[in-house]
Amino acid sequence: MCSIVKQIFLVFFIVGQGYCANVLYLHGVLSPSHHIWNRALAKGLADSGHNVTFLSTDEPKGEVKNLHYIVLEGSYQNLDKIMALKGDDFNIMDYAKESESSKINAARVLSDYAILSCDAIYNSKNGIEKILSYPDDFKFDIVIYDFTCSACLLPIIHKFNYPSIVGVSAFLNPPYTHFLIGGNKYPAYVPHYLLDFKPPMTFYERFYNLLIYSIEDLSFEYELYPGLEKTVRKHLNFKDLPSIKEIEQKTKLLLLNSDHAIDYPEPLQPNMVLVGGLQITEPKELPADIKKFVESGKKGTVLMSLGTNILSNLLGDVVLTSILKTFESLPEYNFIWKFESEPHELPIKPSKNVMVSKFLPQNDLLAHSNLKAFITHAGGLSTQESLWYGKPMVGIPFIDDQYRTIEKSVTMGVGVKLEIAKLNVDIFRKAIKEVIENPSYTENAQKISKLFQDKPKKPLETAIWWIEYVLRNPDAPIYKSPTLELGFLASNNYDIYLVIIACLHIIGFSIRAVYLKLFGNKSTKKVKTN
Repeated sequence: MCSIVKQIFLVFFIVGQGYCANVLYLHGVLSPSHHIWNRALAKGLADSGHNVTFLSTDEPKGEVKNLHYIVLEGSYQNLDKIMALKGDDFNIMDYAKESESSKINAARVLSDYAILSCDAIYNSKNGIEKILSYPDDFKFDIVIYDFTCSACLLPIIHKFNYPSIVGVSAFLNPPYTHFLIGGNKYPAYVPHYLLDFKPPMTFYERFYNLLIYSIEDLSFEYELYPGLEKTVRKHLNFKDLPSIKEIEQKTKLLLLNSDHAIDYPEPLQPNMVLVGGLQITEPKELPADIKKFVESGKKGTVLMSLGTNILSNLLGDVVLTSILKTFESLPEYNFIWKFESEPHELPIKPSKNVMVSKFLPQNDLLAHSNLKAFITHAGGLSTQESLWYGKPMVGIPFIDDQYRTIEKSVTMGVGVKLEIAKLNVDIFRKAIKEVIENPSYTENAQKISKLFQDKPKKPLETAIWWIEYVLRNPDAPIYKSPTLELGFLASNNYDIYLVIIACLHIIGFSIRAVYLKLFGNKSTKKVKTN
């Protein structure tokens, strides 16, 4: 009897220790891949017993207990309309060409895009009106927001009296985190995400890297923040609303989609936590038709997917034909390709060793033992999944961080890099055979996989633990960096360096003046003239 009472008491004690928080999750990034990552975290919190209100630009994929979507309907369409009115018929391939040709322009694009996206999101009346219709005394315990494309939605929390704030990003470790929590960036040895440099960088590379960092910082300061202020205040009628920058700097913790095993090393503040790969799930059984095709490859199967933003049908008939002819020239391998249009829209009929599908279970495919390589756009999520399962890559970067990501993969010996503008059958075929038939690529990928997975907790568990840490410790001292108050010059000691240089100049001029006073006349020689 005593034993039963103890067990009942233990159950109630354990339940009592659990804390089911009311979470507001703000996802305002117009990108399906970012939704995948954010949904994985939101679902993880819901599965842990927290009540999650998920304000999202994307539709839910199935129901999850404790996860409640408020969809910002029409955000993507609104963005298209806004860009059309500006005369910008946005095409991802045109952006890719511009990004490749001018990194300086690309460093400013994020600010322009973020402001337009913000306007598009606030024009989604249903979602915004629904969250604003909550009672004024409604209590959220914590707010999580994706800061990748700015803090556009963050001013909404003014209504809820500023709960603890956690910032998250699926975009590696962005170079603009210092705007949120302070700290410093390290352009001397951390390449900007737009650049395919690798440390140690040459003098020119460090100079150019610093230039790109600086242009992006200036763009944020003088374009992004003023543009967001104008947009947000047009849509929100809050009294005494602080500036977006002030609200953003209330952020206590950042969860970043990066990992030291697969990215360049970089010093982190105590409230910056790497949770790279949190979207990766336990592999499930493949659908019967896909499983049969994957396992029927004589020497294995190769997966090709260019993510959610680079649609394969935008590549053009010449490139698509080269891809299909390359696959046909390698009959000993099967190729499974995520192609977003109908197969009959391809310029030529795929050979028997090719399967095309609008949707593929990428995580489960990469986990399959007969999957030998991954042809990818080198996006952050895809690269993580490939390396988690130890699969080498053929990378074809198009935009943003993809250049740095594939360069790092090449450096680690787990992939080769191709340029879409130069893609032809010979180059593509050679690259595929290189990563599959040269065993060093698979061996290196498997080594990285072991490093990537060697952790005390899985990335998703780590993210949830830290969010709950903020709930348990809302006033912990690690959240406040002194650099926010010191400012850029003082936090880098530049003011001290300037004083030292000024003092040295004063001392130098003083010594020269004294020397000239004492010895200047004596050193003057008379010149004899006839």
